[in-house]
Amino acid sequence: MRTKGVIKEIREQLYNNVVEQFQSSGALNEAAKAGVTTVDDITKVITAVKSVISAANYEGNMLPDYLYSYKTFDDASGKVASVALTVKTKLKADYPYKATVEFALDENFIKNVENHFVDTIFTIFDAELATDNLNGVNAVIADICKENEIPYDISFVLADTKTLVTEITDTKIVFAANIDAAFGIATSTLFQSGDAYSDKVREIAVAEFVEKIKACPNTVSIIKSHASIIDTLTDAKTKKRAERLIRKAYHRKAENLDVVKSGIGYYEGTHNDTEIFALVEKAEDGTLSVVLKPFDIHTLVNVDFDVIAAIK
Repeated sequence: MRTKGVIKEIREQLYNNVVEQFQSSGALNEAAKAGVTTVDDITKVITAVKSVISAANYEGNMLPDYLYSYKTFDDASGKVASVALTVKTKLKADYPYKATVEFALDENFIKNVENHFVDTIFTIFDAELATDNLNGVNAVIADICKENEIPYDISFVLADTKTLVTEITDTKIVFAANIDAAFGIATSTLFQSGDAYSDKVREIAVAEFVEKIKACPNTVSIIKSHASIIDTLTDAKTKKRAERLIRKAYHRKAENLDVVKSGIGYYEGTHNDTEIFALVEKAEDGTLSVVLKPFDIHTLVNVDFDVIAAIK
């Protein structure tokens, strides 16, 4: 994992490299002098900007791959008046991102194209750096759970933090983390090492994590466990009930799974005066199964209730 200081240095050095190369680019300087008026001119500018970004390198760190497209708009006379430029992550990116901006074909066009590419690609780069750190966190958490016979798969992904939980089953829970938290996580006590004091700090942090997670009778209660690593990377300190947080990731009612080929839906109901919540999955062959057992929404304790029978 990289510390926030290392990430800042990498970003700054790459950014400075790109800006300097923009300024010294013969193709961009030539385009600025000649003016950009045609589709060919636009293509040349974008090609030159891409070339600079692809060449940026700081100690082996390079900017990520990306996709782009653009669309031109003509004025009444038939001349190109503006360009809508889209820059986005590659297909199946862990953290999909896309930004589209329309620019007039004026004296600021080249600078606007440069800025749009840089702003978008550095946003994508930030997501990759944050994901690298979270992958490191997940590896450590997996080892701790294995060593301490914790029966849950607990992990973090970069996601919209308005959705605290991106996935949950009876054995697995995936939390949404934000970029800033992921950038700073390398200094968390759970990852300290190198000398006797740091090792002791980590030992205490591991013990705290194990104690709190082992006290959880199910994955739902992990949301409210207040394990330090979870509170640090997420908004788990919220007072919102667990089932309301889960519902942000699962929007379809289990009763409505009949209208889709496959998917997961939530069940809400009352059983013996107890308000319960559960998740049901529909397989492509139409089979229904409970992936998150019903639980009391107030105590988070599992409830013996036939959810499948209730929705059929």
